[in-house]
Amino acid sequence: MTSKQLMYAVFQGGRPDRFPVSISYTPLMQREHWQEITGEPPWTWHRWCIADPDEHVKAYLKLDKVLPLDILEPLDAPSHEERQALRVKKRADGCYRVNTRTGEEQRLCEDLAHMAPGANQQRIVFTRGDVERHVRIVPAEKSIAAGVNDYRRRAVEVMGDRMFIMAGGVTGAFWNCTFYVGETNLFFLMREEPQLIECLCERLLERTIERIRVLAAAGGDSIYIDDALTTCEMISLKDYERFSMPYTRRMVDEIHAHGMKAILIYFGGVADRVEHIASVGADGVMVETTMKNYVNDIADIAQRLGGRMVLFGNVDPVGVLWRGSEERLREAVERQAAVGRRCGRFVMSTGSPVTPGTPLARIRQFINLARAAPVR
Repeated sequence: MTSKQLMYAVFQGGRPDRFPVSISYTPLMQREHWQEITGEPPWTWHRWCIADPDEHVKAYLKLDKVLPLDILEPLDAPSHEERQALRVKKRADGCYRVNTRTGEEQRLCEDLAHMAPGANQQRIVFTRGDVERHVRIVPAEKSIAAGVNDYRRRAVEVMGDRMFIMAGGVTGAFWNCTFYVGETNLFFLMREEPQLIECLCERLLERTIERIRVLAAAGGDSIYIDDALTTCEMISLKDYERFSMPYTRRMVDEIHAHGMKAILIYFGGVADRVEHIASVGADGVMVETTMKNYVNDIADIAQRLGGRMVLFGNVDPVGVLWRGSEERLREAVERQAAVGRRCGRFVMSTGSPVTPGTPLARIRQFINLARAAPVR
C-alpha cells in the first residue's frame, strides 16, 4: 500500500498493511535538520524557500528518501512578485536576502534551529473598533492569485498520487488573540473583558476560514488545526468550552466542506477534555506526550475516543527519542503499536516536535521501528 492508501485505510477504519508513520511539524524538523537531509549548508534553506516550484519540490523528494514518512506537508510559497524580485546571497560576513527591485538587503539567520520568535506581549486591541482595524482579512482568491499555493500544487502534482499530503494548517482563534492583546494579557482578559476576546476570536475565525480556503485550493488530503494554549495546564475546561470549541468546530466544518480531513493538534494536557475534543467532529487528533506536570496516557485516550477519531501516537522527545537507549525507543514504539492494534484507527507518531539535537539516524530508527511494528 502507498502512504496515501495507508492513511485513508486508517481514516476509513480499515486495516492497513502496516501502521502509517508521521512526525509532527515536519517542516520544522526539515529546517532544523536541513544540512543532514540535503548535504547542503544551512544558508541554502533560505534559498530553497524562494526557489522555483520545480526546484523546491526536489527537497521533498530528498526528504522522502532519507526519512520515509507517510505524511508530507509542503510550505507556503512567496508570491510570484516576491520570487521574481528576491535573491539569497552568501557573502563572507553572512547570508542576505536581496530585493533586486528595491535594493533592500536583510541579513538572515543561519542558525536554523533558533529562528523562532519570542512570545508577543504587546497589546494593540482595546475596543471592538480596534478588532476591525487591526485584523485584516484577505480573500482567499487574492492569496491564491498571488501564488502562495505554488509549492503545494507542485508537490501534489509530483507526489500526491502516492503520498498523503497535509496541505498545511491553521492555528486556533484563542492562540491568535495573543498577537493582538499579548500572550500574558490574554489570560487576564478572559476574566476582565471576555466579550472583547470573543469578538476578537470571531474576527480571527473569519480570517482563518479564508486561510483554510487557500490551503484547500491547492489540493491534498488534510489540513491541521493547532489549537494552541487551550490545554489543561493553560486554561480550564469551562474556558475551553467558551474560547476554543465553537471556533474550532467551525474550522473543522470548513475543512470538511472542501472534502479534506481535519486533524487537531494539542501540545499540552488533554485528559480532562477528551470527550470535548471528540465532539468537535475532526477526523484525527495528535496529542503531546506526558510532561510538564500533565499526563497524556495514549492508551487511556484511545479507549475514551472509542474509534471516533484517528489517534496519533506520541513519544517523549528528549528522554526517549533523543537521549534514550535503543531499547527504550523500541519499547515506546511497541507501546504505541499495542494501542494501535486495540483501537484500529492509529498513526505512529512522535506527537511532540523533534528536537534540533536529535540525530537524523535516530529519527530514521524511529521510522524503521514504527514501520516494522505488527498491526495484528
